[in-house]
Amino acid sequence: MLNTKIPKSFFWLGVWMLSGQGFGPQDLRRSKNVLDMALDYGIKQWDTAPIYGRGQGDILISKFFKKDIKIASKTGLAWKGNQVIHDGSASF
Repeated sequence: MLNTKIPKSFFWLGVWMLSGQGFGPQDLRRSKNVLDMALDYGIKQWDTAPIYGRGQGDILISKFFKKDIKIASKTGLAWKGNQVIHDGSASF
């Protein structure tokens, strides 16, 4: 377990590094191990966004979602070709 006086609710796990974009190839077994370890340590807040691995971060969480966790996601960012665009419109 985490050996700290900081409340566990303070910690979040960002899944971009598990999405396979910019951090090497995605390894689902290792990614699942990271998510399981986070849960074992009491980290139940995970951060993702549609731009993480072109949606792979969201897909990864959905594959291994098994406990009561909180998910934070960002909106208004999307891929257009190889560029990230900002779209704050209501239709996005």
